[in-house]
Amino acid sequence: MGIVARQSAHTVVANLTNKFVIGLLIDVLISRLLGTSGKGEYTLFVTTITGMTALFSFGIPFANTVVGARGDVSHPKLIQLSLYAALIATGISITLFLIGREYGWLTFVLPKTLSESYLFLAALTLPFIFLNTFLLGLLIGKGEIIFHNYVILGSQACNLIVITVAAFFGWLTSTVAIASFLLTFICSLLAIVWKCKSDFQQMFDEALHLFEIRRVTRISVFVYLGAIMQFLNYRLDTYFVEFYLGSSDLGIYITAVRMAETLWILSASMSNAIVATAAAGNPKAREASFKLALLALFIGTASALGLVILGKMLIVILFSEKFMLAVEPLFLLLPGAVILGISNVLGPYLASIGRPDVNLYNAFVAMLVTIALDMWLIPSFGVNGAAIASSLAYTLFAMLTLISFSIITKLDLRRTGALVLELKNDVQISIEKTRQRFGF
Repeated sequence: MGIVARQSAHTVVANLTNKFVIGLLIDVLISRLLGTSGKGEYTLFVTTITGMTALFSFGIPFANTVVGARGDVSHPKLIQLSLYAALIATGISITLFLIGREYGWLTFVLPKTLSESYLFLAALTLPFIFLNTFLLGLLIGKGEIIFHNYVILGSQACNLIVITVAAFFGWLTSTVAIASFLLTFICSLLAIVWKCKSDFQQMFDEALHLFEIRRVTRISVFVYLGAIMQFLNYRLDTYFVEFYLGSSDLGIYITAVRMAETLWILSASMSNAIVATAAAGNPKAREASFKLALLALFIGTASALGLVILGKMLIVILFSEKFMLAVEPLFLLLPGAVILGISNVLGPYLASIGRPDVNLYNAFVAMLVTIALDMWLIPSFGVNGAAIASSLAYTLFAMLTLISFSIITKLDLRRTGALVLELKNDVQISIEKTRQRFGF
């Protein structure tokens, strides 16, 4: 699988470091020092900001990747378009913040303890958050996947440093943790500007043409709608748990969710390389993506078994006994989290070959199932009900993606056995090359 395998391997290592070293340390500090309620408040803010970037990103990050990889629009012009889009997205977001404060529903999506000064800080940071999100997609389109990984790691490392210092001096509160989270976007954007400084210097040399904007929006519109559906599918349970059960139970539930989502690291890492390769027209991308989806499924299953055995102990050691109630929802989330790895690889592939509409339709169906199951199960079964609902919705989305991939690419699923054998050989070759490279 060549360059796809190398870039995927680097991304996997970077994401594992980000999740299991940097991210885990941040999570442990916040959990132990802020407790379930403080962690719930922090999670509510992070989820809302993440949701806003999905809601108002207009699909531009993915479009930047695909259009940038194809060379349909120059990179300086894509930066120019990203800047305009970031300002528009910021204006929409701030308007919604003001309306929410006026009519009182802002406290439903943001922590009630957040002061006006921090709301103002969040508003000031929004243009940088959006622009950073758009340009991370462009980095992948430029083939700078390894640098992209370092940017993510570096910005998260800054977050860890700030939170550690605040914890050491006894300053850590949910609002300080939120400010540190916002800082990660600034650090990331500064690194991107440095890497792409020549493109930034040229971004206003030529005016954007309407046909170039259309090339981006032709891809972005379906990706945008699909991303909204997927975000709602992944994160609606956060708001339902907060609404029905409160911040403390949300802190418990989100701990289980974060641990289950570690199974996505491999599949999400693979998708970056697949998107750039497929968009560039590589004829081997179809089978490579399917084999990577199988690899994600196998490794995800093994990792899930590890969490079944060690999950309870890890939760107590890392987050304290206050979070013991996260064990059951974790176990209930695992089946869906494992199977979802399939769609995390195959979905981006479909979008990169010009079928982002399929992901939209599949995500919409899964979202409807999520809403119905959350409203039915959470009031009766609490956080366990939310876990069951999410696991079932993840499974449905993965199966729909797999069927769609098979139909569109005309890949005969009866060849799965043969592709598994090819995958085995690919892995053995990769291991042997790694051994030779490092002299093992």
